[in-house]
Amino acid sequence: MQTITLSGYKEQVLKSLDGLPFQKQLFFAVWITEELYRQYGAALNEKFLEEEDLDLSEVLAFLWYVVDKGPAKIDEDLMEEYVEALENDDIYEALDQDERDGSGQANLISGFYNALLFIRDRTHILLGGSSSLPLNIIDVILTEALGMTDSDDMLGHPLYQAEFSAQTHMLEYLRSGKPATSDQKHLFREKQ
Repeated sequence: MQTITLSGYKEQVLKSLDGLPFQKQLFFAVWITEELYRQYGAALNEKFLEEEDLDLSEVLAFLWYVVDKGPAKIDEDLMEEYVEALENDDIYEALDQDERDGSGQANLISGFYNALLFIRDRTHILLGGSSSLPLNIIDVILTEALGMTDSDDMLGHPLYQAEFSAQTHMLEYLRSGKPATSDQKHLFREKQ
């Protein structure tokens, strides 16, 4: 059995997304961001509302709108406003990325940012980066809460395996030709 590494996993994700239409590629990045928002969005949203007058739920709705309606319907000025607001160094630098909530919020910012930049620039490496965001948080959980060693050896842990499984199922779903719209945003994610 071949041992997986995080960099190898990103490459697998990019290969799976290669050749899919823009909407399905974007869907994958927004699907990951949706899950991170569910877990870490409330506290982070308060910070962005206070500092930037930016409601992150609006940014998420914008991303799903682009998934559903296509790139021809993009309000590029609004998208640039979102990108600029998300670049708030004061918020980002205040997050303790060595603890779960700080890491979750930092990775959520990256999720929004990656998806918006993918819409603008069509840079596929951002999709591989998006696939790693939940894995970054799992790494912090395992090192912080469980005291595990930070290495690729942890990839067999059930938390990693659950995320790998969810992403693998979604990639298979996207390649199957089935619809990928905001109606499917909770597929392969446990409702909690």
